[in-house]
Amino acid sequence: MPTVYRNSEDKEKARYRISCEGQEPDFTCTIPHHEIPDGTEQVEISLDFLNGDSGTDGYYVIPYVKACFLTRFRQREDTEYICRENIMPILGAKMGERAFLLIMEGMMYDYQVKLKVRQGAYSLSLVYDLTEIDLYEDISFRVIALNGGEADYNGMAHSYRRYQQERKHLIPLRERMEKEPVMNYGLKDMPIIRIRLGWKPVPSPVLEQTLATEPPMHVACTFAQVEALMEEMRRQGIPRAELCLVGWNSRGHDGRWPQMFPVEEQLGGEEGLRSLIAHAKNIGYRITCHTNSSDTYRIADCFEEADVIKKKDQSLSVNENTWSGGRMYNLCPKVASEKYLEQNLKKLNTFGFEGFHYIDVLTSVPPRTCYDPRHPLNASQSVGYLNHILKRTRQEMGGIASEGGFDFAAENLDFSLYIAFNLLEGYPLVADEIIPLWQLVYHGYILSNPSAETVNFPVKEPDVRLKFYEYGGIPVIYFYSRFVGGADRKNWMGDKDMTCATEEERVESVSRIKKMMEEYRPFAGRQLAFMERHDKLAEGVYQTTYSDGYRVIVNYTGQPFLLGEVCVPPKDVAQVKDV
Repeated sequence: MPTVYRNSEDKEKARYRISCEGQEPDFTCTIPHHEIPDGTEQVEISLDFLNGDSGTDGYYVIPYVKACFLTRFRQREDTEYICRENIMPILGAKMGERAFLLIMEGMMYDYQVKLKVRQGAYSLSLVYDLTEIDLYEDISFRVIALNGGEADYNGMAHSYRRYQQERKHLIPLRERMEKEPVMNYGLKDMPIIRIRLGWKPVPSPVLEQTLATEPPMHVACTFAQVEALMEEMRRQGIPRAELCLVGWNSRGHDGRWPQMFPVEEQLGGEEGLRSLIAHAKNIGYRITCHTNSSDTYRIADCFEEADVIKKKDQSLSVNENTWSGGRMYNLCPKVASEKYLEQNLKKLNTFGFEGFHYIDVLTSVPPRTCYDPRHPLNASQSVGYLNHILKRTRQEMGGIASEGGFDFAAENLDFSLYIAFNLLEGYPLVADEIIPLWQLVYHGYILSNPSAETVNFPVKEPDVRLKFYEYGGIPVIYFYSRFVGGADRKNWMGDKDMTCATEEERVESVSRIKKMMEEYRPFAGRQLAFMERHDKLAEGVYQTTYSDGYRVIVNYTGQPFLLGEVCVPPKDVAQVKDV
């Protein structure tokens, strides 16, 4: 397995050997970072032992954040694909009767995966771009060989799950339910309902907003209207629910982060919010809120350029898109943890929020590096601060949720709004099959909704509902998920929405929620089991097997599917309990 260095001066390649310790089925490869010459722009590790040819029985497994997928060794046009956002620090390859799992251990947050196809020959390599990051520790990865029944992506997931159980000390949901009140609240009949209350235009017409130029906020749902929604839910017989308020803060969703207060007056102000929370508790519902520890806007009364992540060239780190607050700057995790966390928790604690407190963005992006000399962070240090934010918030608020599934947060995350962004469309061209790799590792430890697409699945196409069940999701409803405008921007959770502004809208929306929960209830117990296998039974038919003896079969085709004595209707789902 050669290592390739690319030098910044002459661009010529120099080859070195990687040192390896151990032997199959488990060995570790290392490159000491001090051996890499100064001025190197890129380190590329060619994984020659994973080279394949079209026609080989097997595939690569790529844990891409937008959708974990397989690339089969089939004939295809020459291509090169680089994955920069790996939701788990692993790679897999099945090659005939054998399979290999790679687990990144040193520099585990800073690599890219390069997949190349040239004249039917497949290859993988790990790439470290030293123009953007520095090597702060040795590059190393573990290789685990898998054989027999474990030589597929299910076996890779099992192996990585065991690894994470030891490394992260993960506690199964079933055990946590016995000890933690936040986990023992109506899991079988509790929908998670998010309500976007208000927002300024997206994309913003004003990049650097001031008090004089700030666009007006659109009010979609006041605190009083949330109370009316809860009353309708109670009237229709929904016994428990968790409602998360999005945009309750100053100037609504993404209005002025990291400024939270005062509570937005156009929604009912602090008095209205306290009244809403008290009313929810009286009728047995939970109220949580949406906050942010990653973003900062100039319109905030506490904005300082000194708080922003600095790139290697000392320029400010910004998001490629504008949001409600205008140009969004990336807040340094160290600053977020040390400057803002405790003061915000102290104030939030006075309201009586209860449930899975939601921190936006945090687990949907890779950990960032900061080069500001006042608060420098490499990616590993960044992970430490991000986990501190999650852990402290969970301690104070009862539970914790975020937007994605980057697994640096696995030991602290209770619920993820969505693990992937695109399970039904929009994934890379090299993806031949989308698989629930993350769920095969973490289902039974972390509650999750599969995809941005499966939010509000009761109002979407049948295949969306089936994907929800195939991936073992927990139901999520998002009122006013559609808020992005402009021809070049899309609503990533879809354009079909749930609304609650009028009595008619509330009655219709709640009836959909109730119907969803009635259908889901027989499947809810699977949340406390591990996902053991995922198999393709036929074209368009998939089976998910759980550790409690249940199997869930989804049929995407237009024809009935027979499995023994079970008939799965077209575009439907069935559940079977093994004797």
